[in-house]
Amino acid sequence: MKKLMISLTAALMLLASSANAAQLSAVTDGSNASIEKTALMSDMLVVTYYDSEGRLMSASRLGAENGAFSFTLPEGYASARAYDIGAESYDVVFETAATAAPAAEPALTPEATAAPAGKYLNPSYPEEIDQVLAPAVITKVVNTSGDGTDQYTVHALMRGVEVEIPVDIDTVIKYAPSAYSWIRGEDASALQKGDVAYFLTNIKGDKVRSIELLYRPTDIFSGRNSFQSLYTGGSLAREASYGSRLPSENAYVLGIITGTSNNNLTLYSLTGRASDSFDIPYTKDTVTYICETGTRNVPYIASSSDIARSSIPKKAYSDDDDITYLDEYSYNIAFVRTVDREAVDIVVYEAAEK
Repeated sequence: MKKLMISLTAALMLLASSANAAQLSAVTDGSNASIEKTALMSDMLVVTYYDSEGRLMSASRLGAENGAFSFTLPEGYASARAYDIGAESYDVVFETAATAAPAAEPALTPEATAAPAGKYLNPSYPEEIDQVLAPAVITKVVNTSGDGTDQYTVHALMRGVEVEIPVDIDTVIKYAPSAYSWIRGEDASALQKGDVAYFLTNIKGDKVRSIELLYRPTDIFSGRNSFQSLYTGGSLAREASYGSRLPSENAYVLGIITGTSNNNLTLYSLTGRASDSFDIPYTKDTVTYICETGTRNVPYIASSSDIARSSIPKKAYSDDDDITYLDEYSYNIAFVRTVDREAVDIVVYEAAEK
């Protein structure tokens, strides 16, 4: 299987698609730019930058501060698009500071996602930005220091391919779920097989600036005797959800797989009641990874047709299809990322036993 190295030269051959996009003005002095935040905009924008041939160079995630989104422009860019998370996309029109109102004070230094891995838009993702924002599933971390460099190489599955991500030893994990709060501030060597993580880079995409641990499956069943404690035990990141409703069209969801019929992933969560289950559509192209818990096997890229439901006997269900109790059954758990309420990334943890 072809491996892809995320580095300074990882600029994509991914073509921009900006037809019919609305326009958004940005004030610039040639090096820095600022977009005024309107009342209808969210507090987060993702800006993607393209070269003169329309190829995606990098992407940055911006937070609003003092009523504006401020950022530094990468060298060699020719155009840019802005995505208002949960809303719409815009073609960015740059105006020089001499002809427009002064830019607001700079916001926090923008952080970019790891440079997209691949020369095409994976069919699992509706738009290129959905591919850019995909998380990674860790397979192993190797210390590759030498020749004057101190760094780790994180081997992972991301956007449906194998990738190798160079991370400096002084780069730390910025966020981790409460059960693993001790990991915050640790370097990349604290990551382990099966972790779901998000890598933030600089604008050029050549340097990982920080890491966010979204989910760690280790010991999630240890000492648990209810569904609710499984999901509230602190293994999930703040972005992840459980219960009967998706909090938004784009979300992370965790649940026990109880059905896969008609290209719908049925996930039980929170209480074990059927009313607290999710039905999430997926397709044959949905990016899928499988982690065989309790084995030495590394996570691998699979097909959505390989997703298997949990082995839960009928006696565990009530007449209302609620799971009435937990026992020593074999559970398959899914950590799912949705876009427009459909699965785009599915991580399956097989045979997670209580």
